[in-house]
Amino acid sequence: GSGNATPDLTFTSEKGEGETDVDRLIKATIGAQASNISQPDKQDADAPPRIKFVFISAPIREGRVAAEIVLNDVKIGSIFAEFVCKSGNFVEKCELIGREFLDLEIATGDLFREGGQLQCEELRDFQDDWEPKNRPMEEAYYLQIKHIYIQETEFDSEEEKSNIVMQVLHLFLKDPKVKRWKIAGYKTVHDVGEFYVSDEVISSYPGNPEEVIEQKWLERETLKNKQIGADARPFLRVGFRELGSKSSEHKGILFVTKNMFLPEQEVLSNSQALETKLRCDAPVDVEEYRKDKLKTEFLSLILKEGIDEELDNRRFNSQTSLHRVPETYDADGELVKKLMPKIEEFIAKGASLNESYILHAAAHRHYLGLLKPLIDKGADVNAFDNNSMTPLMIVAANVGKRIEVNADRSLRIIWDLRSLCKADRNLRDRAGRTALGHYYMAWRDVRGIDREVGAPIKDTPINKGIEEMLCPDGGPTEADMRAKAGC
Repeated sequence: GSGNATPDLTFTSEKGEGETDVDRLIKATIGAQASNISQPDKQDADAPPRIKFVFISAPIREGRVAAEIVLNDVKIGSIFAEFVCKSGNFVEKCELIGREFLDLEIATGDLFREGGQLQCEELRDFQDDWEPKNRPMEEAYYLQIKHIYIQETEFDSEEEKSNIVMQVLHLFLKDPKVKRWKIAGYKTVHDVGEFYVSDEVISSYPGNPEEVIEQKWLERETLKNKQIGADARPFLRVGFRELGSKSSEHKGILFVTKNMFLPEQEVLSNSQALETKLRCDAPVDVEEYRKDKLKTEFLSLILKEGIDEELDNRRFNSQTSLHRVPETYDADGELVKKLMPKIEEFIAKGASLNESYILHAAAHRHYLGLLKPLIDKGADVNAFDNNSMTPLMIVAANVGKRIEVNADRSLRIIWDLRSLCKADRNLRDRAGRTALGHYYMAWRDVRGIDREVGAPIKDTPINKGIEEMLCPDGGPTEADMRAKAGC
């Protein structure tokens, strides 16, 4: 038992008065800055710390919940979270929120699939928590914690910081304004930044430049893993668990269900949390860097912008496309001659066509002539990428979005993928959309704008040829129809 590891807390919650929502929202992000923190009155050493929340926003049903954290009458930080109610368009709502709150889309992408159904193996035993069989119509809320910000100067040690964050988290999840959640999630954070080694560092290194780059990468990853672990431990103390590598490519995706959430007397001590192994605790392997580097270089072969400069005859618009040379229009012959030998070199080095998602990259760029050769080399035409999209979905999602690619070319690529390469139009992404749904989304994105002059037009009709080629055998899914309607 570790219930005695931290002092008991007295908890209250209150809402500020006399301020607009915007004023209070701003306060949540700046209220804990040192310049705005008043000094507390000296407190009796035997009195327990008193934590309370000043809620800036607390949604009635869905949306953001934000609060300032007050410790012994001093504002020390803020906490932000987001509620999403389970529904038929659960994943679409998470995608929409993800445009501003990427961590939510990443976490829910690993935890849920179409309609908010649980998909990761770690949650299989908690299906009844999320959807009770005896109460199938009961609303279920997912809560994504965005951040818990505490002023660093408030702590004398990492253990003290862990204690406060754990206590804030535990009280927040029990608060009457918040406690309707059934599953809560969190994506750990770090402030290591992008990987970069300056030319000065490389030129001053006496040995092989690649050695110093790998060494700097090892140092960066070690620091990042340390920060991820420190950020995760307070969550482990109240019952959160980490998704394994089979469920997520990301380290530090945490989740908790109501049944997993620990009562106050059972929360873990800091030392117990440190003993709990996380994926970030594993030694950093330089082979991971080498593999990612090879994958990045392989992808850049397809995605780099410079390729189009040598293929100006691919650039056309709806007025000139019918005048292109048929062989170039159909097969991108020069592109294939240029890239296939380089692709062979990467394969010989150990690069994987499927792990690198090369076919998806070619589909994104609408490189018609590359698709069949890549599939003949072993690329899986029906493979899902990290966004749960197939090459056919990617082609459909980009119809009309590139000025050098008109609907005729898209239709030809879709025909080739379907007829020659056996692409399955019935496959669904995690939201339940087929390739048709992705085409509808692209159609909604570009409709109403004439890209040639940038002026609005009354309407852009759906291309019936593309619609028919992409329509699933059983007709559009519910998610497809929501995509078409824009909801």
